[in-house]
Amino acid sequence: MISSEETEEAFTALADSTRLAILRTLWEQEDGVATFTELREAQDMRDSGQFNYHLDQLTGRFVAKTEAGYKLTIAGQLVYGSVLSGAYRKEEPLGPVELSNPCPACGGARTLTYADETVVVECDSCDIAPSTGVPPGVFAGYEAAEIPAVANSYFRTIVQQVNNGFCWYCEGQTAPTVVAMCDLVDEEFEYPGDGTELPVAQYRCRRCDHTHTINLGNCLLDHPTVVSFYYDHGINVHETSLWEFATWNTDRTLLLDTDPLRARVSYHADGERLDVIVDEGLSVVETHRTDG
Repeated sequence: MISSEETEEAFTALADSTRLAILRTLWEQEDGVATFTELREAQDMRDSGQFNYHLDQLTGRFVAKTEAGYKLTIAGQLVYGSVLSGAYRKEEPLGPVELSNPCPACGGARTLTYADETVVVECDSCDIAPSTGVPPGVFAGYEAAEIPAVANSYFRTIVQQVNNGFCWYCEGQTAPTVVAMCDLVDEEFEYPGDGTELPVAQYRCRRCDHTHTINLGNCLLDHPTVVSFYYDHGINVHETSLWEFATWNTDRTLLLDTDPLRARVSYHADGERLDVIVDEGLSVVETHRTDG
């Protein structure tokens, strides 16, 4: 994990409006490169020594010096991208928007709301209410009726990124661990079934220590066996809502054993069933296709 000293150094390097303005100037360059003079004149700072000090604080971490001039590093691009994302604010909440697909846990009706930078999908019959933080800018320019589809695409991107081993927030290395849902929520939570047998995947970042908890049905959706199973039934999993494949009850996913850990995910299509068995690290160890 990155040290607190390194984190503080990074934040300190950005703790000045002139330095953020330098990042903005480089971001806005057509070819992404600017000379020292171009940068200083853009900030209207006559004291070249003072400006050079601010530029030095960014160089190496957020700005790179090249033969042609200065340009943003990838970290610098990500920082300024985050500034742009945070610049858009949506004060009014969105929803609730009714979802066409029933709750995958109990079959109840569901709605989607967006408030306080969080999308929440709630069921009117059970406590299953998955939520994900979403920057306001993601929904800019969309009508309320389009929000569920946009949110679905955003969620899919998160699942794919952490599945590929990269933290959604810092690009650090992530690794999944299959755990029982009851270990992650309080005792008053009402499961649609036995929560001790409901497995989920928890992805923890080794750099920032952030965790993402994702249902197993969505985690395994890109596995070749799952993709081909649905393809055989004329279903493209990449064009179908993630919520169609979510596994929030023990009919769809089950903790089979704990030593060694084994969990089962069941996918259904046209009267056929695909069972995928995974270990604690979410590696597929068995697959079975049967009728029913």
